[in-house]
Amino acid sequence: MSTAPPTVELEYFESSHVRAGQHSLKELGCPDIRTLINQLAEGTLNTPNGPLLFMPPPGGHYGAAFTPLHPDGLTTQTRINVLTIMAHQTEAIRQPEIDWEIKAGPRPYDGLQELATEFSLGPLDRRPPYVEFIAFNVVVIDTATSKVSGTSADVEIRAAKGIDRQRVRLGYRVYARETPPTRGVAAADAINWVDDAAFDRGRLNIQIPLAARLNCTVIYDGIAQSHYWLSDPNTMPNPRRAAYEAFDPRLEQLTATIVNAQGRGEEARDLESAVAWLLWMLGFSPAHLNTRRMRESSDLIVATPLGHLAIIECTTGLLKAENKLATLHERTEAVRRSLADSNIAHLHLLPVIVTSKTRAEITPDLEGAEKLAF
Repeated sequence: MSTAPPTVELEYFESSHVRAGQHSLKELGCPDIRTLINQLAEGTLNTPNGPLLFMPPPGGHYGAAFTPLHPDGLTTQTRINVLTIMAHQTEAIRQPEIDWEIKAGPRPYDGLQELATEFSLGPLDRRPPYVEFIAFNVVVIDTATSKVSGTSADVEIRAAKGIDRQRVRLGYRVYARETPPTRGVAAADAINWVDDAAFDRGRLNIQIPLAARLNCTVIYDGIAQSHYWLSDPNTMPNPRRAAYEAFDPRLEQLTATIVNAQGRGEEARDLESAVAWLLWMLGFSPAHLNTRRMRESSDLIVATPLGHLAIIECTTGLLKAENKLATLHERTEAVRRSLADSNIAHLHLLPVIVTSKTRAEITPDLEGAEKLAF
């Protein structure tokens, strides 16, 4: 239940025991979500590629669970509603047979998990058959364009096309040194709206004290949809950066390390250290693994303040060069298995690839990289 149509149409996949595809509600003959749920409750979902069975448990009643604030949304400070409907337990997926069947498919994949990643399904759970209805937030703070400069905060809102703008409000809290917090709510009429091709965009300017922190919450119809912290990076105190700059004033050596990491050799290998320094200054806890004794490890493992993890590969070339993306995926899955074996699979695990090239230079590789970021 996204607020915008998919940007890429994926090809339908079918092998002897596996089918994967994308269909709009219109293609399924369903005018709305409720009709789709009713069809599932009848035990069969008819698709353009044939029926899918969704059999009820003994007694004829499906299980259901509703999560109004899914953990995946909380990590990005947005609201995601998830309704899960569970069917009767069926035969367990036979592994590794299914993975090897998929390897020989008409469009080869490494296995079931890579196929699921291609269709944006994320990590697969070993549980009875289920269908998830995922409702994303209808308005969000645009973190890419919202900014604070000095005493002026420009807050940008991105909204689904066609929403009632009069139901949008922006709540905010201002925290400044040695003064009580300032709290307020901007009504819909105070937000300046413009249209673009994909979204409605709103903008609000808030005056704040110098070096203050601003937390904004965008609200639709009385329900908080997204919140975000803003501050001026030039005035926000950062004790980690201050400590680092005792040895590298104005980040001159860090900048030179990244600029010079364009080829091979020792300067290229220094890119891993530079990325670790940056992440540490930003509040993460990086571990640099790729040493002479650990050549087959990831370059970095990074822990967030909440304990979630990122697996990082660094490169001075294109993202697909030397099978970097495939290597990143393989190493991320190795960590995922290790977490599952230790009964801590609930942690979020994000694969990250860092390059010293510009965004324009790696544009052809971005789509493939984004598909691995589940």
